[in-house]
Amino acid sequence: MINRNSRQKGRAIDFKEILYGYSRVNPLHGPDYILDLLLVYKKFKGKRKMTVPVRRHAYLQQSFLEVEFKEEGLPTIPQLKQLLYRNPAPDVLEVEKMSQLREKDAALEGDWEKAIEGILYTRVNFVLPLCGRYKTFLQFMHNFEDVCLKKNENVSLIVMLFRSDQDDRSEETISYVHTLQEKYPDFKLKVVSMQGTFSRGAALQRGSAMCKENDLLFFIDVDMYVHPGTLQRIRLNTVEGKSVYYPIVFSQYDPQLVCEKDNSSVCSPRATPFAFDSQSGSWRLFGYGIASMFNSDFRRVGGFDLDIKGWGKEDVGLAEKFIAFNMSVFRSADVGLVHIFHSKMCDPNLDPAQYQMCLGSKAASYASTEKLANFVYKTLEIFHRNEALKAHHEQNAFQENSDS
Repeated sequence: MINRNSRQKGRAIDFKEILYGYSRVNPLHGPDYILDLLLVYKKFKGKRKMTVPVRRHAYLQQSFLEVEFKEEGLPTIPQLKQLLYRNPAPDVLEVEKMSQLREKDAALEGDWEKAIEGILYTRVNFVLPLCGRYKTFLQFMHNFEDVCLKKNENVSLIVMLFRSDQDDRSEETISYVHTLQEKYPDFKLKVVSMQGTFSRGAALQRGSAMCKENDLLFFIDVDMYVHPGTLQRIRLNTVEGKSVYYPIVFSQYDPQLVCEKDNSSVCSPRATPFAFDSQSGSWRLFGYGIASMFNSDFRRVGGFDLDIKGWGKEDVGLAEKFIAFNMSVFRSADVGLVHIFHSKMCDPNLDPAQYQMCLGSKAASYASTEKLANFVYKTLEIFHRNEALKAHHEQNAFQENSDS
């Protein structure tokens, strides 16, 4: 392009090399490139003929195509069998698992159903840290019973229980799990009492130690609502020695701000948990607390940093460890996981970085930007706050001058 009219203009550019370059992928637009080029500028017309080296930056963008959507359910075993023979890497299953199944073909003598069941029916071991919040725990257990136990899903549950300083109901929690265990004797449901101050990392670390090395772990919080489809996505997206799954969950906004006063009962946090719209909540893009991984991989990277105390940061540290071990950290919006709204308290005594993370998470849970803006416009004492402060300062200054 540069040399298209070089003969008429009497100059030409020769490319020599790329000195260095930067690239990134903008998820909304496409790949961007910045290239530092070494060129040679040649002028062969006019009085001042010259040949000089020059450096120039080239800015390039490769645009994505338009977004396409398609809807498909989980395939049946016959459909999977057909896919396995037809395509070594269909988009229904993760590539590594497909190759593993093909390697097992000879040993299994073509028993594809057995190989497929090894993936689609892997036991998912829920590990749940808990401190107080008995009513929320009951809501979680009702959801867990409906989604997993009544449907005979291959799951287990370990509750890592800390005693709470306020309204401790540990005995009731233990009793409830024991009752549920008697009701569903084929499932492993267990409560482990933890000592000391609540530590999510320490709870998950000890919970993982109670599982076998090749067990599939699912770290979850008590304020989560789970849909059955999530279990299959956990099994399909978590590959031992290759990838861990960090689902992007939908986080509900404060219903007191989202709902109209005369309609608050209809849009209570649990009335419509799977209402995905910009006014009901947002996708928690920066949350790494909910995750699934194989216990062998969790142990291999060293688990959580137990020196981190209080709220947050330990989950981000674990994700960074997986990346350092060249593990694939797979992230995707999971329509089967919803964070039910609850008020959040941030301890000012936390580490400054943790405290800022907590405040950011708390602020993001209030409402959408549009809803908050409308709330400010309608609340005159907030909307005219600067004017009121200015008048107050002027009044104080006038009073000080009068006194002097």
